[in-house]
Amino acid sequence: MNRGQGTLRVRGACPLDCPDTCSWVVTVEDGRAVTLEGDAEHPFTRGVLCTKVNGYLAYARSPDRLLYPMRRLGPKGHGELERISWDDALDEIAERFTGVIREFGPEAIWPYLGSGSTGLIHGVYSAGRRFWNALGASQHLMTICTIAGGVGTG
Repeated sequence: MNRGQGTLRVRGACPLDCPDTCSWVVTVEDGRAVTLEGDAEHPFTRGVLCTKVNGYLAYARSPDRLLYPMRRLGPKGHGELERISWDDALDEIAERFTGVIREFGPEAIWPYLGSGSTGLIHGVYSAGRRFWNALGASQHLMTICTIAGGVGTG
């Protein structure tokens, strides 16, 4: 972090799901992020951010951004939602997982993912693997960008 007069430059990494995990620099003034730019020292992207990330600050500040668990009340896409507690949200997820496993088998709930940071979080390669194995969803053909990411970085 570099401190200037009321300005802080913070290094971070993109949370989106691609194999690059690009580094970025956020300029913070008075506790508010004001600019986001690629880190010129990143070995692959050399300071360039993709289209998905260039507008990330606007996305993070959007009044439409969900900040709490929500339950859909009406048809999908109609925006009829109600706020629920984290406990209620987790209970609903557990109940739905159990129902899907009972009806279709455990592989029916395996996440659709790629080889980037989200793939790591979902546990194909690490932390969450035990969770998916405990549910019985251990047979998986990886999707989205796994093969392309491997070829591109290999």
